[in-house]
Amino acid sequence: MPFEPLTRADLDEIAHSLSSTSDPFAVVGGLLDAVDTDRIADPGEISYALLLAAEVYQRSGDLEAAEALASRAVVAHQTYGEPAQSFPRAYRAGLRLRLGQDEAALAELSELRTALVSDPTAIAHITQALEDGGYAQLAERWVTEALQVALARQVGGVQSTGHDEAADRAAFVVYTLAQRRSQLRADRGLPPDAYDQLAGELRAGLGQALAAEEIEDDPEGTAVLFWPRADFEQLLALRPGLATAYGADWDQHRMMLEWGLVRLAECGKTGLAVLVGSVADLMEHARLVGGDFADLAVRDSYLDEGNGQLPEIEWPPGRNSPCWCGSGQLYRQCCQPRPPEA
Repeated sequence: MPFEPLTRADLDEIAHSLSSTSDPFAVVGGLLDAVDTDRIADPGEISYALLLAAEVYQRSGDLEAAEALASRAVVAHQTYGEPAQSFPRAYRAGLRLRLGQDEAALAELSELRTALVSDPTAIAHITQALEDGGYAQLAERWVTEALQVALARQVGGVQSTGHDEAADRAAFVVYTLAQRRSQLRADRGLPPDAYDQLAGELRAGLGQALAAEEIEDDPEGTAVLFWPRADFEQLLALRPGLATAYGADWDQHRMMLEWGLVRLAECGKTGLAVLVGSVADLMEHARLVGGDFADLAVRDSYLDEGNGQLPEIEWPPGRNSPCWCGSGQLYRQCCQPRPPEA
């Protein structure tokens, strides 16, 4: 009996199992066989299957094999996918930097660079590739220049009233650029500057907006959904577009939640807590409700139904208690907000 074609749900399940399977290369063999025998149900998902296989080789240290599969994924993505998306090419460029193929990698990333001012997920993909390849200073320069362009567009744009999806996206691009720049500078031990101050103000503003909305809905008892590092990284590997909802990286995810909770508390909200999410549980919930785990309605229902069932951490912890994010550090040494240094 012929094997059934692999659907997106099948590929998601394979991605989830790769970290725990005893023989990931057997899984890779199955993926590549499905690609080579046209058994991927949606041709637009061929690049996804190839990137899953590439990740296994990358983790094993065989960067050349990973790069070869990433190159096949780029071709498949350009043929069947959405060419504007940056992830396959940025991933390949990151591998090429690690292989010492700097000229080709930087040329490819330069072609993607324009996406920095319009696509929040591209900010994470491109800068991570540069940082992992030893070009953190270049990543900071690119992000700084993109932030300047994005800010100029905001200042020069027409102010709208009411909800404006394009304006919201532009604002989130500015937010993401500012936070990513701040992180890149902090990782290199650089002192805060005016743009770092802007990043802090934007964090506070995001929290304040969240607080106002939540207080209006319900003055008591709010739980926010938190993804531990492994789950967060898996979630974004499965669906990079979720960076818009949860942050471009785990540090930004924690920061967004912390500042949102701080502002909720400042507005008088009580009963605050962090619910610890699980990608495996989210995928099972999506299966039960018959939806895609990345859809907002499915994620919202997962949070609603998980209230009272998911592990819950009261917020805030004491200054000398373990941080709610699970880092192992004390709260005061980790996520507790601190005023910017002079």
